[in-house]
Amino acid sequence: MMAMIGSSAGFDRDERCAERRPHLLRGGARWLACASVRRLLDLFARPATRHPVWVLIGLGLVSAVMGWFATKLEMEVDLAAFADDQSDVVASLDRVQREFGVAEGAVQVLIDAGPGGNVLDADGLRTVEDVRERVEEVLGDRIRNDADGAPAVRSLARIATDALERRGESLRETGDEQARGALADLFALEPQLARFVSFERDMDVPAARATFVLVELEPGLSDEARLAAAQEVDRLFADEGVEVEPGELRVLVFGADLLIDGLLEEVESEMPMLLGLALAVVLVLLWFILRSAVDLLVGLTGLVMIVVWTIGLIVILGPQVLGWRGPFSQIGIVIPVLLVGLGIDYTVHLMFRHREQRSAGDRSAVAARRSMHTVGAALVLATAATAVGFASNAAAPLSVIADVGIFTAVGVICAFVVMALLVTAVNTLRGRRAVAATTRVRHHTTDRLLAAPVWVATRAPVAALAVGGVLAVSALAASSELETTFDTSDFVPRDSDIGAIFAVQSELFGGDLAETTYVIVDGDLGDPRLLGAMLVGHQALGRIDHVRSVDGEAEARSIATLALAAARELTGEPDPDLTSLAAGVDDLRPLYDQLRDAAGPAVVAELLADDASAAVIHIQTMAGTGSDTERMGAQIEAAFGPVVAAGGTITLTSEQLVLSEMAEELRTFQARSIVVALVAVLTLLVAYFGLLRRQPTLGMAALLPAAFSASMLFGAMWILGISFNPVTSTITAISLGIGVPYGIHVVNRFTEEVGNGRDPVAATRATIQRTGMALTGSALTTLGAFVVLSSSGLEPVRQLGLLGALSITFALLGALLIEPGALLLWARRRLTRAARAATASGVVDWR
Repeated sequence: MMAMIGSSAGFDRDERCAERRPHLLRGGARWLACASVRRLLDLFARPATRHPVWVLIGLGLVSAVMGWFATKLEMEVDLAAFADDQSDVVASLDRVQREFGVAEGAVQVLIDAGPGGNVLDADGLRTVEDVRERVEEVLGDRIRNDADGAPAVRSLARIATDALERRGESLRETGDEQARGALADLFALEPQLARFVSFERDMDVPAARATFVLVELEPGLSDEARLAAAQEVDRLFADEGVEVEPGELRVLVFGADLLIDGLLEEVESEMPMLLGLALAVVLVLLWFILRSAVDLLVGLTGLVMIVVWTIGLIVILGPQVLGWRGPFSQIGIVIPVLLVGLGIDYTVHLMFRHREQRSAGDRSAVAARRSMHTVGAALVLATAATAVGFASNAAAPLSVIADVGIFTAVGVICAFVVMALLVTAVNTLRGRRAVAATTRVRHHTTDRLLAAPVWVATRAPVAALAVGGVLAVSALAASSELETTFDTSDFVPRDSDIGAIFAVQSELFGGDLAETTYVIVDGDLGDPRLLGAMLVGHQALGRIDHVRSVDGEAEARSIATLALAAARELTGEPDPDLTSLAAGVDDLRPLYDQLRDAAGPAVVAELLADDASAAVIHIQTMAGTGSDTERMGAQIEAAFGPVVAAGGTITLTSEQLVLSEMAEELRTFQARSIVVALVAVLTLLVAYFGLLRRQPTLGMAALLPAAFSASMLFGAMWILGISFNPVTSTITAISLGIGVPYGIHVVNRFTEEVGNGRDPVAATRATIQRTGMALTGSALTTLGAFVVLSSSGLEPVRQLGLLGALSITFALLGALLIEPGALLLWARRRLTRAARAATASGVVDWR
């Protein structure tokens, strides 16, 4: 943070050179670069020093406008919504919903009797039936109707009630023995009914800890209507409990809409909390460093403006106004906290430089202008490099990652603009009484703290580079072992209500009860051979992991299984041979018409296209979004290989497959993201130092801390067991954003010391001693923001906070232990070459 105190003479020299002695420059490109930087700084220094009041008024007005836009911020937390519309999997899922009218939402009501409890005795079944009846009463016509016109509410208690009534008995009056007998008969006849009970069960009794009621909503309902329906059911059972041995029965309501809504509430409450904590932590550190109430107020005002401007621009760039970028996501909640940690550096650099100039006797306006023209040049480079590092994520294949990179880059630019104008204007208005005492540093303490870095850099520079290189390469090698996850549930706090319900559901039933994988079959479904091939595929499904099945029979339905059920009813055989029944039949379309009459057009429409040119198979699965989904998908494709052999084509799709595809794209991007980011930043640094200093290799040296930090983070993730996810995938850009300014400060200080006539070893020692503590102070300030992130209730954000703290540590180590040694070796090589080609005057050009 304080790295620029006294370390910008090199920049100041270049500005004077560009302004007064352009004829001495070697080439017009360098003169143009110098002049361009000066003009850019003049854009901020002149109005802020000549018309500071108007500048402050202008900042306030712009902040008010941006604040109005910021209030319009809307958030999208369903990661599937950020999927690529051009993806075949996404297009296929949209086709299933559009052409086959598949229900888009379901409400899942879990009835849990607790460990050792039983919901399958008479009392438990009566309770489950009460739950079903109350849900139907509350939701009414918002429930989809089955073929027989009855509400599409799936419940084991409903099935048991019908079975008892066929025996002439009533569930309301039956005892445990009659209930168990009815259930035993049902499970024997239809083993698939076991899907309605939890994994903790004993089918011989039968007994089970939990069951559920699945309510399928009308597919035409809007997102708001589906959410409202789920919330009504949730409120219905919010405070209920019915005694079921051995303890209280719990009624838990779950659904995709409730999950998204709960996540939205958590994220919306997290962002202001994290931002408030970050501001508090950073301001405490700022007071410790500056010890000035005015400076503290300026810093706070600037940070608030930065956040407001950034959020306002996010809204303007987003779909609500210009539509150039996507909506704000839960990943974006880290942006304001990052900007607090990064933005405060601008205040400190400019404040300390202003204090230095005032102590030298400059008037306020002169000191403010000189501060901008000296330290401001370094901040311009740091801003550009940091913005480029974040903006490199724009190459990400997933819009949600690309947008975060672009939004953060915009925020970094806002930070420079706001602080350059605000701090310069305030410093201009401060009278001569505002001369502040410079920060006092006990040099003997500093020397002790930095003794090790000085020794390493001056005595063993080659060893430092070698060790750093080996560590970085080893860490990069470990990155090949990192996993990639992409799941909305990762952002659900485990200690929240929705998180607790999600955990219970996963424990008792293996995941989302409504998870369905669809297989689209294209071809002539009037051909009996194609229908028979579909049945062969159905038989193979029961042997596939993560496909819900009972006694080897998969929970799947299609036009083939509907025809099989009709054949069973027609022949009375439990396993009729459809091939024999269809012998001599060339076209099954008349059969499908009969099925529409018997089962209802709505039922057949979910399974078969009107012209019998396509069909969809609904498979109940529980693979989630990890690698299991990909393996399961490949096995399902293999199971329906006979369909392809019979002349049809198959396409798999599901929301889980969409997320898995996004995870694979993210995994691929990670393999090249660090290269893209490093090349982009390196190009900028090499161009800058090549044009203004005629030393492009200094740009490579300035990148060393960032490159070391980014590499080491991959090894840290492997050791800590942290996977790549939509949040941690941004860590490469963050590590560059943090590490590059450190490298720039060290290069600037070193070239200044050499330019002042020090030999390479003395220049290295002075660079570490005079800049090292300043970099440490900067690291502590930014570290405070990441510590705040690590306290988040959202696991990916907490992981990012930890990785960010490690990134700062690695960047600081690279700046103090590796980069100075590299600069020392560079200077020695330059000295040797200069000595060989020395002119008669013996002057060596170090610039």
